[in-house]
Amino acid sequence: ASLEPSVKAVADGLISGRFKLWGVMGKSASLDAIAVTERKDAVMEIVVVGPRFEDFAPFIPMLEKIARGERCDRVIMGGPHIFKRWLPEGWTQPTEIKYERLLGGAG
Repeated sequence: ASLEPSVKAVADGLISGRFKLWGVMGKSASLDAIAVTERKDAVMEIVVVGPRFEDFAPFIPMLEKIARGERCDRVIMGGPHIFKRWLPEGWTQPTEIKYERLLGGAG
């Protein structure tokens, strides 16, 4: 599974039912974190964005349960190393690390 990061790809995936959208609301009715999930074959991929991953982390076991119900044999999720602090037990070390370089100015 590989979620495409563009807004259009996510919108198209949500409209078609290929992706599911999840959100965590803060006390001030602000959206603290959102996640998009995609099930492909026997894998559920979770992409989480927002300033408060730690508020989303308690919902990961629920997504794992949904994945099992959809006959997935694994769940994958990308994110910075600090996510490990809030992941439930049983999550392994990252299987992929992406590096980025900002190129400063188009052209």
